[in-house]
Amino acid sequence: VALKLLHVRARSDGAARVRSWNEARIAAALRHRGVVAVYDLDEERNLIAMELCRGTLRERLAPGPLGPREALRRGAELLATLEVVHRAGAMDADA
Repeated sequence: VALKLLHVRARSDGAARVRSWNEARIAAALRHRGVVAVYDLDEERNLIAMELCRGTLRERLAPGPLGPREALRRGAELLATLEVVHRAGAMDADA
């Protein structure tokens, strides 16, 4: 489990706060291999309990760039994930 603390700017900016929590609630409702699982939201404490993901893109690319096939496969996975997230409303201007 990873605990994410809402950034101070998002806590102090009303519109950013609303947007952040709306996106967190949508993410909590989604089940997709490309979306980090959200287990709990605590708006009072500004905390999000979520799946712990190890590794970074920087670490993955340290040995060198992805080959063309791997890059296309990863790009297709990313687009499929973005489609799911968009359909759930997380990327809407009003979300």
